Amino acid sequence: KLAAVAGSQRPEFQSDEALQKRIINANFRLGELSNAKALSGIALNESLPDVIRTEALLALADWQSPNGKAVPPQTSKSQR
Repeated sequence: KLAAVAGSQRPEFQSDEALQKRIINANFRLGELSNAKALSGIALNESLPDVIRTEALLALADWQSPNGKAVPPQTSKSQR
């Protein structure tokens, strides 16, 4: 169900601030790369209210451990 909410970013939902916040939270909690991309899309969408765009940016700022799990440090290809 969380994934369904996360993928609900459709034009007809843009005026529903509460739903937009749920979409942001769902993407944050799922914590995959595709969810980070969805959040960046929300943050860059100039047709959305500033408060929603800011919420998306704040979620991205906390992205280090979006789903409550520690994110392992990335290793460069030279370290593999």
